Amino acid sequence: MDNQIMPQSGATIHLSSPLLQSFQLGRWRKVVVRYNAKRISIHLLLRLITINMVKNMLRKRTRERIKKFENEQYKIRFVKKSDVPQKEETVTVKN
Repeated sequence: MDNQIMPQSGATIHLSSPLLQSFQLGRWRKVVVRYNAKRISIHLLLRLITINMVKNMLRKRTRERIKKFENEQYKIRFVKKSDVPQKEETVTVKN
């Protein structure tokens, strides 16, 4: 049920190199997204993350991994830079 929730479009995202660093948590990938004043669509963000992960898979040259990857689900956490203490909105998306 949770995995069907889509993030609100128009969330503000700060794209930086640590953004696309992800790690495996069981069957989830978790990506921490920090946002600033500029707007970027969540769809574009997800495509960037997906492209990055597919590139990593291609480097390993394992077709089974790519097929598995296509059906994976991603958990994305949005962290507002300016909030103290930081508020987090966790959104789970199905690719």
